[in-house]
Amino acid sequence: MFFIRTMLFGWLWLACVPLYSQTQLGSNIIGEASGDISGGAVSLSSDGTRIVIAAVNNDGTANLAGHARIFEYSGGSWSQVGADLDGEAEDDRFGRDVSISDDGTRVAVSSVQNTSLSGHVRIYDESGGTWTQVGSDIDAEVAGDQSGQSISLSGDGTRIAIGAISNDGIGANAGHVRIFEESGGTWTQVGSDI
Repeated sequence: MFFIRTMLFGWLWLACVPLYSQTQLGSNIIGEASGDISGGAVSLSSDGTRIVIAAVNNDGTANLAGHARIFEYSGGSWSQVGADLDGEAEDDRFGRDVSISDDGTRVAVSSVQNTSLSGHVRIYDESGGTWTQVGSDIDAEVAGDQSGQSISLSGDGTRIAIGAISNDGIGANAGHVRIFEESGGTWTQVGSDI
């Protein structure tokens, strides 16, 4: 079983916990820069060998654009898999939430501040150490939804649940959840809003 503890300073400590003893797996995974808030959202693959880590305040592509990084545990250490997954614009805060498939080859990353708090989710597949977006952005239903406040991929990565806490469908800030399914690189909503 794996446990993750995040600290205010943006480092992660991963441990394997058999009975009552704890053994750290590799070294701490440190944020890229001061103030990044690395580790604000994390998700582990089912076997615990891959992790996606968000840093919503990262300035890699623009001020507070945010990013996510994926690491793999092998030979006693954590190594980054592929390049950073960066937010598209200033103040996107990409990485509000993250989710990873069971096998660690598909990740989802959200940005609730994209397009004036509308929000969106992007899903990526990894092949040969390169991350490629699967389909188009899954955008909010309407402006101000904050879509992507919470996200969860199914184990095989073909379905995703997306929470939008400020959706006004049945009343001010009532919120809703939408489920999408991927087929042939296209994401299609499954059923009605919940």
